[in-house]
Amino acid sequence: MQHANLSHAVIDHVHLYGTEFLNIVLPQEGDGNFNPDGQYKPIIFRNSNLSNMEIIDCDISGLKINGILIEELLRDKEGGRQ
Repeated sequence: MQHANLSHAVIDHVHLYGTEFLNIVLPQEGDGNFNPDGQYKPIIFRNSNLSNMEIIDCDISGLKINGILIEELLRDKEGGRQ
């Protein structure tokens, strides 16, 4: 599948094992759902089993897990290395 727009979708009870999401982007200028101020509703996984999930080469700015900002957590971990 290519060029799927799942904006504002709520999908309940889905099996995603073996699923890959590639090149996920925010709307670009000219897209019908583009917002010039760049403010979009967050993407949320709630009550989900994300074991064995990998995030590879992704922009994680603003990514939170249970309220913890992951980029700060990683920065703190890197700062603690000698």
